[in-house]
Amino acid sequence: MDTIPEASGLAASARNAGVLYIVNDNPGTREVWAVRTDGSLIGAKETAPRRTRL
Repeated sequence: MDTIPEASGLAASARNAGVLYIVNDNPGTREVWAVRTDGSLIGAKETAPRRTRL
């Protein structure tokens, strides 16, 4: 994927200068993206499914 469809959260990496992590908290979304501060995509990682409260 070349673009991130929607971002719900953004955090700067504590270990890697110039790297930002982006998450989308929509149901069914299970990826965290890493991007550089210039906006270029480093990669994406699929996360474990989340449990939702009923």
